[in-house]
Amino acid sequence: MSESTADSVQSTTQEQVMNFEAGQKYTTVEGNEYAVDFIARESGNTTDLFVVYKRTSPDHDDTEEKYYLKKTTDLKSADDFDEKATDPSTSEESIAEDEELSVSVGQTYKHFKTKDLYIIKAIAYDPKNPGNKFVIYEGQYDSEDFGHNPIWVREYGDFTGMKVFGIGELDGNGQQKAPVKRFELLD
Repeated sequence: MSESTADSVQSTTQEQVMNFEAGQKYTTVEGNEYAVDFIARESGNTTDLFVVYKRTSPDHDDTEEKYYLKKTTDLKSADDFDEKATDPSTSEESIAEDEELSVSVGQTYKHFKTKDLYIIKAIAYDPKNPGNKFVIYEGQYDSEDFGHNPIWVREYGDFTGMKVFGIGELDGNGQQKAPVKRFELLD
């Protein structure tokens, strides 16, 4: 686990404050156990934080590790992890099979604009809508604002998609900028 300014976060409501920390385990009132692996910032909106977690209960029979994520503003307590966490494999068909990139944990990507390197840490799902798939990725740089190796989250299609420039955004030759892949897979 990397050190980052987003390794812990408080979720606040009028009634309570709940601290969530990467690397911690939480048990719900129903007795289910969950582990928080990452606290991630939403790319492009650095104020929104997400808790990325997985179920670790001894009676949980998943052979494959499945990560889920929730905005901290949607979490009042660890009991909110128990909300309908549908098996994402039942909704896989809603995710296009022919996407330009097939993102896997451990792969390294370069961002088109900043040229910063990122390592894929996890693929996570929205527990209420498992067809919504997200990429959790770690920057391989130090940031004055976000710490050492900050963790980011981006919707899968946004990560694998193209950056389309607005009208009037011109390249060095005065031509309209052509769309580019947001992230390039490195060998």
